[in-house]
Amino acid sequence: MASSIVITRGNTWDYVKCSSYDRTRLRTCLSIPHPNARHITSVKKHRWDWVIRYFNGKRYPSGLYDYIDINHEVVDTREPLLKIVDVAQPLGSTLRPYQERAVLKGLLRGGGIVDVATNGGKTVIFGSMIKTLLDNGFEALFNRPIFIIIHRKEIFDQIVKSLTGFYGIDVGIIQATNKAIKFVNVCMVKTLFNMMNGDSEILEMVKGAGAIFVDEAHHAMAKTYQSILSVCGARYRFGFSGSVPEKDTFAGMEMRKFLGARFIRISNSELISMGLSALPTIYVIPIYNDVDILNDVEKQVHAKLSREARELPPKQRELLERRVWAAVFRAVYDKAIVNNVVRNNKIALLTKNARGSVLIVVDSIAHGELLNKQIDGSVFVSGQPDKADIREKAFADFANGTQRVLIATNIVDEGIDIRKINILIFAGGRKSRRQYIQRIGRGLRKKEGENVVQIFDFFDYGHRIIKRHSEKRMALYKKEQFNVEEVYDIRRL
Repeated sequence: MASSIVITRGNTWDYVKCSSYDRTRLRTCLSIPHPNARHITSVKKHRWDWVIRYFNGKRYPSGLYDYIDINHEVVDTREPLLKIVDVAQPLGSTLRPYQERAVLKGLLRGGGIVDVATNGGKTVIFGSMIKTLLDNGFEALFNRPIFIIIHRKEIFDQIVKSLTGFYGIDVGIIQATNKAIKFVNVCMVKTLFNMMNGDSEILEMVKGAGAIFVDEAHHAMAKTYQSILSVCGARYRFGFSGSVPEKDTFAGMEMRKFLGARFIRISNSELISMGLSALPTIYVIPIYNDVDILNDVEKQVHAKLSREARELPPKQRELLERRVWAAVFRAVYDKAIVNNVVRNNKIALLTKNARGSVLIVVDSIAHGELLNKQIDGSVFVSGQPDKADIREKAFADFANGTQRVLIATNIVDEGIDIRKINILIFAGGRKSRRQYIQRIGRGLRKKEGENVVQIFDFFDYGHRIIKRHSEKRMALYKKEQFNVEEVYDIRRL
């Protein structure tokens, strides 16, 4: 019996013909509660049921096709995929088995998300994908350009160097005011987004693209990425990340909606078992903050904002109330983390006693500058645009061993290849799963000799916010099967 639901598959959007009853069923399949709904005014006032619906009754993003578990017919209007004869290898080396499997499986699917932990060689995988497409007649058959989307300059430079050096691909670049378009183009996401809004030629090229590759695809939830992906007509669509949200979450659906399902996952533990990443031991140092002091900090924030709220009209008062918890967090974080003398002294002592290179990761510029003044011989780098030269020199000196102690903000969370880390200290104290996976990856890069890295973190007591963040980090370590030891006297290490 023929299904009453007919789905016409497209590269970017799938279109649906069905009854009103089936339309309701499809909306259920393609819906997810908004994770921050309790903070949204329209939810509080019962004007919205806090559910995000990706199916509008006529179409839905094509990457969500795998979420549909209702019987249906398919009309596939997409171009046929290339027949892959051989997988291209980087010059002077060969792909690891899981890398070759990812290339072949991805190209046979025509899209999806590659979830490979840091050190797994994501750049090599999509470099081989692009080269394999070119070697198997992609340009002749499709005659539509390839776009590679990057969000950070340091990663941009690495990828251009990799594609030209290891694969001999002549790449075009779209970066800042520089527009040199070729068949394969490496693009800064913000530049491409801005050019699409002001340059009809670029917009038409994106609409008519043959393939798109998104590096660090967990950023694909951002407006700039969504604006590009929602109009891009590419047949081949790939995302690459070391921290892919689970399928049945809001973040998971947002990431997948224009890229497709995750089709391969290589975890940190698998890379360690293959001898490709260092074996981590995570030492957790408890920090006991004064509960009364932190509670007083919170009370002061509430009192200050309450005084301000009384002087505002109702609508502005509501907006101010929504800022309360953010203000409380900033105040508690500043007291318990950034300006915590005991905590910072322990970081300085760990650095002083460490053998080998030390990377200290902070979550605020103020904290980095404070530790930089306290720790002799250290250098601090951040993502500030006017500090690019300082960053490049610091990374180079750290990599060649002339700089022993490097303090950095989230500039090291993604894509920066710093291999010679012996000691990794998490000074930031926040909870982000993605950031901590990326940061652990900085230390896990394979080393000469004993392939082991020591990681230090803190369990912060004294306030429910910082304690909850600490608990989330501990849960992540447990999930990744890392060896965790609690340390009370760091002088014995």
